[in-house]
Amino acid sequence: MTILTRRGVRIAVAVAAAGALLLSGCAGTTDAKSDYSTLPKESGKPQTGGTATVALTPGLSPNYIYPYPPAEASGTVIARGMLWRALYRPSGTGGEIVDPGSSLAELPKTSADGKTVTITMKDSQWSNGKPVTSKDAAFSLALLKAAIAESPANWSFYTPGQFPDGVTATTPDDQTLVLRLEKVYNPSYLLSMLELIYVMPSADWSIAKTGGPVLDFTKPENAKAIYAYLISQSADQSTFASNPLWKIVNGPYQLKSFEPTTGSYSLTPNTKYSGPGEHRLAQVDFKAFTSASAVLNQYKAGKLTVGTLDSSFASQIPALQQKGYHVYGAPAPARFDSLIINFKNTVDGFDKVIAQKYVRQALQQLIDQPGYVKSRGVYNGAGEVNYSPLGAESPFPRSSATNRPTPSIRRPRSSS
Repeated sequence: MTILTRRGVRIAVAVAAAGALLLSGCAGTTDAKSDYSTLPKESGKPQTGGTATVALTPGLSPNYIYPYPPAEASGTVIARGMLWRALYRPSGTGGEIVDPGSSLAELPKTSADGKTVTITMKDSQWSNGKPVTSKDAAFSLALLKAAIAESPANWSFYTPGQFPDGVTATTPDDQTLVLRLEKVYNPSYLLSMLELIYVMPSADWSIAKTGGPVLDFTKPENAKAIYAYLISQSADQSTFASNPLWKIVNGPYQLKSFEPTTGSYSLTPNTKYSGPGEHRLAQVDFKAFTSASAVLNQYKAGKLTVGTLDSSFASQIPALQQKGYHVYGAPAPARFDSLIINFKNTVDGFDKVIAQKYVRQALQQLIDQPGYVKSRGVYNGAGEVNYSPLGAESPFPRSSATNRPTPSIRRPRSSS
């Protein structure tokens, strides 16, 4: 079964969380009978200035600022994507991988043999006024390789022998990045990897110590030293908002403050941001919470502008709408509640038992997906029936996604 969530709302930021509905504050009230399947209509005139307060998902408060945290950091990164933009921005839709219009580069062009990929950077700049160049993208790739060389666990998307293994980067000019591949990749796979490359400032971060000389990051030993230095700097949470390194960004925001004890932080506009989009808010405050109920209490108090509501509080939606919140869910799946069966488990002969079709039919009969979705005590309509490991908006749908793969057994009639 798929639990529906909201993919995001644009109040200069986007927020989403599994098993939740997204709320945004507004003036006035909304229709309490809404099925929260569509975005609210825009009303009034946009105002410049003010502060938006965003609820962070409980348990996911950030504790790192460098875009590629090492495995031992065991946490999340502050506003990743808002401080340092990725080479390509995810499209947010099932039919496309990236959004070319809002990305830092034009779509890649691949040679006939599939082993040379040419990427043209768009015109954009850093917060210190320097241009974002192809060298910055190559720098980010070099540091990602350095992180993986230290430990494959440092990048959760890494598979040995796959990207970025066997990938070399050259920069013929400031606008052109050329990737040469040892093997041919599926274009969709390669694009999905490139959207994970957060572009970092090579001219200012290619150092191995504070005040040290700029190093040639194309040499693996230098990339390793640079990576070690940046990791050490990112370990000091008390300096996240004051360290000059972290003030050089290419995203729409800069970090104003960070509270190490809670993970709450505030962002202010990057005045040198070159788009896409425009600034209106003067500040965005991200508030950390320890529980979903604490978030609900802040909604009730009217102290949050936008955030997520845990599905267990779906019964609170009418009251929150009366307070002026827009509530809506997303067609995209957030997670699957799946029953995973080990058919090769030999304990007590389980493998032989589960091999019987009537046993599997009986298990299926016990899983009443439509009932779970409708139950006010569980999801209150915030879900959909799904018999496939793929989501509702996947570009590779299966015809069996909405049909039981194993028919339910019928209860035999009693004889009189």
